Amino acid sequence: MALVEDLVVVSPELILTCLEGEPRLREAYEMLEEDPEVRAYFRMANTMAVKRMMYNDHGQVHARITAGSALYILTLLLDAGVTPTSVRDGICDLEDAKLITMMGAYLHDIGNAVHREFHHLHGCYMAAKILDRILPALYGDLDLRTQVRQEVLHCIFSHDESVRCLSVEAGVVKVAVVLPELMLNTAKLAKDYYHLSVLGSCKPYSLRALNRFKTRS
Repeated sequence: MALVEDLVVVSPELILTCLEGEPRLREAYEMLEEDPEVRAYFRMANTMAVKRMMYNDHGQVHARITAGSALYILTLLLDAGVTPTSVRDGICDLEDAKLITMMGAYLHDIGNAVHREFHHLHGCYMAAKILDRILPALYGDLDLRTQVRQEVLHCIFSHDESVRCLSVEAGVVKVAVVLPELMLNTAKLAKDYYHLSVLGSCKPYSLRALNRFKTRS
């Protein structure tokens, strides 16, 4: 029963729970949510990724899910005694590290508005303009604001599987990006396993997936 009670639903609403008691994070989140340019980028990202390439959602709903997942994962790590890299390196405090994680997760996919190829790179120069507009309202200190900006851009750039993360915050974002897909694949594997063990039938591709799953396990 305790395990069931500890389960968290990964959804667009998770971010709202994670923002409770975090006024600066909530302000930053609301600024992102209401920014016309950000919303336009998300619409274009879905045009490119969903309509033209037949991918799953890469728009604002995906951004909310990823931001909420990232903040929740970061909370778990903090509870386990992990120190965010930006805090360890003396760049900022814990609140700033949470903001870096949230903003990096929220903006990680806007580069799809240009193209899926190199979208982590496109996302950096697009997000830089957005951050230059939003962060001055949150940080008066130019030095701190600049360093926070670069940490957010690092999260965006490093979310691509080919790029090594150099911070805990970036690693959290990378995991949060794929978390919904991992959960979906796990659900599919469970369904396939049921068909195989109970019904005695399973599609060939599912059998291969199950074998890979068993190998990893």
